[in-house]
Amino acid sequence: MVRYPSGKALMWDVEMPYIRRPLERDRYQNLLEKTPILFADQHVESRIPAEANPGVTNWAPSAAHPHAFLHNTRDGVFGRDY
Repeated sequence: MVRYPSGKALMWDVEMPYIRRPLERDRYQNLLEKTPILFADQHVESRIPAEANPGVTNWAPSAAHPHAFLHNTRDGVFGRDY
């Protein structure tokens, strides 16, 4: 059960192939451009991933982006991304 479904991101479009210009990215590859994000309450909204609440460090040694926003939410399903 997700505690804050309207603030918990499930999926987002990290590649954004529909934008025909180079994308700005920060050092953790979090996009600085608006992108469609699917939330746990099933609504989709265009938000800037870099503006999400800071994530926690992923403990998995194989994590590609250990500090990525929208993947390592503080408090997991009991937390919120926005």
